[in-house]
Amino acid sequence: MFPTSTLRRSSRRHSKTGTLLDERPAGTGAWIIESYSPQGSAVFAKNPNWWGGETLLDGVEIRHFESTETQITAVEAGEIDAIQQFNVIGGEGLLNDDNFTVLTPPASTHRQVWFNTGRAQFTNKLTRQAMAWTLDRDRMVSRLFNGRAMVGNDSPVWSTLPFYDPDAVEQRSRDIDRAKDLLAQAEQESVATDLHFGDVQEVPDLAQLIAQDASDAGFDVTAQLNNQGTFYADSWCPNGDGPQPCSDSSDFGIVDWGHRPVPDVFLTSALQSNAVWNASAYADADYGALVIEYQGSFSVDEQKTAISKIQKKLWDDVPAIYPYFYNYLSGHRTSVANMQSTALGHSILTKASKEA
Repeated sequence: MFPTSTLRRSSRRHSKTGTLLDERPAGTGAWIIESYSPQGSAVFAKNPNWWGGETLLDGVEIRHFESTETQITAVEAGEIDAIQQFNVIGGEGLLNDDNFTVLTPPASTHRQVWFNTGRAQFTNKLTRQAMAWTLDRDRMVSRLFNGRAMVGNDSPVWSTLPFYDPDAVEQRSRDIDRAKDLLAQAEQESVATDLHFGDVQEVPDLAQLIAQDASDAGFDVTAQLNNQGTFYADSWCPNGDGPQPCSDSSDFGIVDWGHRPVPDVFLTSALQSNAVWNASAYADADYGALVIEYQGSFSVDEQKTAISKIQKKLWDDVPAIYPYFYNYLSGHRTSVANMQSTALGHSILTKASKEA
């Protein structure tokens, strides 16, 4: 048995007791589900008819946890063998444990700090620019990730991609005088706002850093922690009567974005007019045309030309702040070998083994 921790929940039908599936699903994968409990675990046995051969493990148990902290404690105590994802804050014990192997697959995982550009004090891009210049991004990377992250520059395009343009715009850093000057140009000497966010990984700590940094320029930011279960529907993209799907989002907020190998979903679903997850209520025809140009490009050089324009556009308009891209952290105890992890949250165990 190879227990691993995950917060992912199965969508398969289960019995009223929640402990045994009524029918075992037909499939071609390496594992056959034996039992499932929404509050407990999912248990899988090896599939003797798997087309890929025979797994080295007899089975896998995926246990459900209420928080990353309880997962980490279980790994440290030797109760489970692997963890799907953890973060630096709270995970220092695993990062410094000689009996734990850290896996760091390449990742574009990031936080989007959105402004609702259609309401209240953030309709003026100068105000949004001012907020962006208050942030100490190097401190965020150091304090929140102990260096296991890369500073962002207010576009969701990962800097390691071949079509990213490092020379498109100036790298934003903390410049309080510049922020104050922009607020003065916007005729807003002070701005009071609530910053909404869910209780996930380092985000509450990020919210506190944003509030601290912004205060020096005249922003009065109140960090508002929301229940993670209702945050997305209440603050991020609530159902409303506005002109866009997310027009009634909170004025200011932080949302978590998982890894994608290319930035298309970040550029479309999160930022295009009428997009399903556009919490910024950003509606700019020129930006939409640039995205179409990028997606219609056939070569890396053509993509870079289009992405460079997108970087400049988002850096100037600032519908959202992208302060950093952080490393995806997964791992297993050293008694385990050949487990693979992806930044999309996959734990691949088909070739894994475990010492007795």
